[in-house]
Amino acid sequence: MLTIVFLIGLSLILSNPEIGVIFALFLAPFLSIFSSPAILLGLLILITSFSYTVKLIRGKRILKIELIDFTVILFLLTLYFSGAITAGGHQGYREVLLSCVLLFGYFLVVNLMRTEKWLHRCVLALVSSGTVVALVGILQYVLGLFT
Repeated sequence: MLTIVFLIGLSLILSNPEIGVIFALFLAPFLSIFSSPAILLGLLILITSFSYTVKLIRGKRILKIELIDFTVILFLLTLYFSGAITAGGHQGYREVLLSCVLLFGYFLVVNLMRTEKWLHRCVLALVSSGTVVALVGILQYVLGLFT
């Protein structure tokens, strides 16, 4: 069953990368039930970035770079090179690669969420996930679970 849900989500993201951003915003608080939530979020962002890149190459999406994007790119490069020369070895390098992948989420949001309709969907995803998390927390408190 989980495989079918994964394949449906993957096909939705590959056909429309904006859905990947919505999924990432909605699923971020729920990924903590897994042992490595940041890696799962990173995979979701990588899949969405791949879909966006394919759409960009085909001319179906646009890439607009503004002045603030250069500061983010500079930060991304600084982060990458600091991880590449760290004393932490391979573990530190893996962590910095994950941080760089998660930072790609900024470029996805800025370039894909351009219309008011998509911004409203982002807000709805954030509010919906926050509401579900709050209701689960209230339910746990009332039932005395995980206290």
